[in-house]
Amino acid sequence: MSMECRIRHSDSRYYWSEIMICNTTEVDSTKGNDCIFLISARG
Repeated sequence: MSMECRIRHSDSRYYWSEIMICNTTEVDSTKGNDCIFLISARG
């Protein structure tokens, strides 16, 4: 899943960014629901 949003950076300006959420476990895994969140700024 991915989405776009505006994130306020340390310089007080807003930048368009993309947030991606990826499941890291296999479908039949017994380990639970581990995810990776990736945020990439588009300056």
